[in-house]
Amino acid sequence: MGSARLIVHGGLGTPDSPVVRQALEQALDAGWRELSQTGDPVAGACAAVRVLEDDGRFNAGSGGVPADTGEVELDAGVFQGWTGRFAGVAALRDVANPVLVAAALLAHRPGAVLLAGEGA
Repeated sequence: MGSARLIVHGGLGTPDSPVVRQALEQALDAGWRELSQTGDPVAGACAAVRVLEDDGRFNAGSGGVPADTGEVELDAGVFQGWTGRFAGVAALRDVANPVLVAAALLAHRPGAVLLAGEGA
């Protein structure tokens, strides 16, 4: 599998401030902790993303921006590079951590999967 790299970003338009940098470092720490405990790069990446989804300063999870309908619709995707497998979700409502839904799809469905919209 080679050496691991974990990169997080706050998204377009996230202000650069010490508080935001600290939150990004917390995401990296969570990702590395999970990766070191499980050896699973997908689990490490998802742990990092969950920190961002749970932090309202980022346009993910609790910080999602409402769509034209006024409802927050969230997307997430997980790619397993060494196998070429992908799973993603789009336009999910009332889901705190869409990255976990995408990761569950990756774990339980063969091939590429994308679920979108109501009922996804």
